[in-house]
Amino acid sequence: MAGPEVAFTSAAIKVLFTQGAYDFFFKWKLDEMLLDRLKALVNSTKSLLTVAEMRRQIQENSIGDEWFKKARFAICDAEDVLDKIFTDVQKEEYRLGDSPGTVNIVKDKFRYKGKDIVCSVHPCKKTREAEMRKLIERLESIASEVSHLGLDTTAELAAIREARGRPTSSVNDTIEIFGRSEDKKNIMKLLESRDGADDALRVIPIVGLGGVGKTTLANMVFKECRSSTPPMFDVSAWACLSDEFKVGDVIKSILEFITKRRPKLDGLDSLQQELKKELQGKKFLLILDDMWSEDPRKWDDLRTPFLVGKSGSRIIVTTGSKDVAKLVTSVPNVFYLLNVMSEEESWSLFKSVAFPEGGEGESTELKKIGQGIVEKCKGLPLSVPLL
Repeated sequence: MAGPEVAFTSAAIKVLFTQGAYDFFFKWKLDEMLLDRLKALVNSTKSLLTVAEMRRQIQENSIGDEWFKKARFAICDAEDVLDKIFTDVQKEEYRLGDSPGTVNIVKDKFRYKGKDIVCSVHPCKKTREAEMRKLIERLESIASEVSHLGLDTTAELAAIREARGRPTSSVNDTIEIFGRSEDKKNIMKLLESRDGADDALRVIPIVGLGGVGKTTLANMVFKECRSSTPPMFDVSAWACLSDEFKVGDVIKSILEFITKRRPKLDGLDSLQQELKKELQGKKFLLILDDMWSEDPRKWDDLRTPFLVGKSGSRIIVTTGSKDVAKLVTSVPNVFYLLNVMSEEESWSLFKSVAFPEGGEGESTELKKIGQGIVEKCKGLPLSVPLL
């Protein structure tokens, strides 16, 4: 079994979320309700682990170490159960006389080739279903423990859902910016620094909890660079990435930002070549906002056109995943961790939203209520207007 620090990107876990998994269960008469329940539990546990992992990075004292390990191992075991099921199918195909390759399991999907499977019930049906039920019980038990660890706070989970669901852009946020001036200075220094072997093309990941203000910080830096005189960069662009982005779509978005027109090209190679023409010999700044994919092949395809830029070119990647940061950073294990706001900064932000005309001091009761809300927000700026 894989160790507890593996990322949730294995073939088996990905298969759990595809239609191919349901086709597989139907063909072998396995209980599809088990798949639905396991899917929901894996998804929710991964979300809670995201919160836990980021908070472990931010806080000096690690929280819920035992819970964290149990949850990680449970996810890994879910992977192992699925791997066993797929192995069973391969063995059965060989037993029935199919040639090698009849069952083809690829990294992100499961499909059948060749003749139909003739037996209607898998010989390990009871065993595999029992394993899944046992795993579901474990995940349910793990989920029941989170209230004691403070990981299921409304503010954190709402902020993560909101941050991952909302579109981002380089347009300034409506919420006034509090407590990020020092972070902005630090990122600007990283952009301007000409030291290090990565100077030709430096990738700066900004990592933090959902709702902590990664996009807002990147936007502050982006505006500063574009408004400077003389300009710091010859070309600047902003692209928003979805959970499972398509490289071609991202390149189109970058080209549209630079040229002010939507490219008519479709093939990945053609799009890469077009972007190379726009960046060739130019010092550029690119913001890749809200990246979650940990697929190294996608990252290689995406960054290929960027290698033709002039020395001093910079890419800022915002992400809630430490694994993504490790993938994209140009200096191993180096990234910018954006911490939550202080209580004072959170209160200033809350007052600007709740009392835009001032007057929060007119009522002691209102102030008390407001401070209670600020405490629930856990230093996450995006959660202030949500609550």
